[in-house]
Amino acid sequence: MSYVNDMQAREARAQELLGTYTIKTSADLLISHLRKQIGGWIYANNSALIFLANAPISPVLGHRPDLVDDYTLKLDLPGRPHKLTAPMLVPAGIINFGDGIEFAGQKKHIKAIAAVAAR
Repeated sequence: MSYVNDMQAREARAQELLGTYTIKTSADLLISHLRKQIGGWIYANNSALIFLANAPISPVLGHRPDLVDDYTLKLDLPGRPHKLTAPMLVPAGIINFGDGIEFAGQKKHIKAIAAVAAR
């Protein structure tokens, strides 16, 4: 499958799960207690975030209610506890949702996700 087909399939999956989205960024899912990092894409709107992983995440995260399938994690955002780390001179930010779920990505997008979660 070509990169264009992969991108189109990812976009279609994001729209299927979220409808419209306002935030899109490449990101890494960090599972710090296991020292694992899985690349993928975050799509988010004012109610939820989905992470579409480049590799299976269920073997690492186990069976959780927020796993849609082996490659997809969906989190409801408003009111979700989180901790934002976004040092001033660094281009990346990290948002930690607890329970072993952290995302690292472009700072402005990670900060936008934190703003939605803070509602």
